[in-house]
Amino acid sequence: MLHSKIFAPVTSILLVSRPLLVNAQQCYYPDGSAAPDVPCNSSAPVSACCTSFGFCLTNGLCLGSGVLSRGSCTDKEWKDESCAQYCRNDNPSGGFGLMPCSFETFTCGFFPDNCRVPSSTFSIKNADGLILRSSQLTSMMEAAGIDQGPAANVKTRVEDDNKTYTLAAMAGVGAGVGGPLLVVVAILSYLLVRDRKRMAAITNDTLSSPRSPKGHEMSSGSPWNSPGPEGDVKRRQSTKGAAELSPETVHELETSK
Repeated sequence: MLHSKIFAPVTSILLVSRPLLVNAQQCYYPDGSAAPDVPCNSSAPVSACCTSFGFCLTNGLCLGSGVLSRGSCTDKEWKDESCAQYCRNDNPSGGFGLMPCSFETFTCGFFPDNCRVPSSTFSIKNADGLILRSSQLTSMMEAAGIDQGPAANVKTRVEDDNKTYTLAAMAGVGAGVGGPLLVVVAILSYLLVRDRKRMAAITNDTLSSPRSPKGHEMSSGSPWNSPGPEGDVKRRQSTKGAAELSPETVHELETSK
């Protein structure tokens, strides 16, 4: 299991429960090109963006299928602190994955040799919070068989987009509306534990062998498709947007054991 300093366990959840704006904000990659991603917080002036089926961390990174990645941002110039400031120069026209080198350090791309170059490793800050979009909340409620009537009441009680809710606070709210939110908290906890285990498996496999992850561990849109030199450090660049994480993050919920 990964050490608690590596983005997990997530100790707080930010519920972005307001409806998406009619004129949704456009997301951009570091080079200024348009990205097909979704803002993590549609009501904020500036927000990091991830795929519609990926989870957003409060530091601007994206999480899905056990992989952390740098996605896009609504700030076209990437000057706002809400934009993830990791691996901006790697594949600036798309998303890019981050590989854990140890329990406390990461590197850009998915190539073990990078971990042996001190200047290519770094630690990640402010990764203890998760932004949960209203669409993700709804999907998890549907997967749990929760009536959307009670779900609407949940949204009215957690409508403050800028407030961070601890699991304990959310459990209290859930108890106040008959328990629906308690089920969602349990589902979300399961998903995060599953992704941590996947990330640990990918890390162990990669550090013991210079191969890329096996097919069932990564989607076809892997952010590490083609190697390329950059000084003495080898990089693998993405050919698709925002790490193109697999949609199973939420939808696999109904069939997971």
